[in-house]
Amino acid sequence: MFNTGHDVGGFSGPVPGAELLVRWVQAGLIHPRFIMNSWKADGTVTTPWLHPDATPAVSRAIRLRYRLMPYLYSLYQRAAEHGEPMCGRPSTISPATRKPPRE
Repeated sequence: MFNTGHDVGGFSGPVPGAELLVRWVQAGLIHPRFIMNSWKADGTVTTPWLHPDATPAVSRAIRLRYRLMPYLYSLYQRAAEHGEPMCGRPSTISPATRKPPRE
């Protein structure tokens, strides 16, 4: 299962504060599934502009996500064709050789 991620801002529960929302977006943008999807009892919907003071930081993070799309697309393709995970790869594996470094 390679298309995993989180409901940025939380699907239910309390509305995230501005700082938490920014950090959640920043963390979520590197996961394959990045979605702001929520249901809050008070009717609040988690959106990029939920906290106006945090909107510039959220926008920068989302723009980074768009810049990463070619890379993410290639990871999706590798996952589909070879069953490789899209995230959680060990950082000791060289992307050029796909082998662990020699000790």
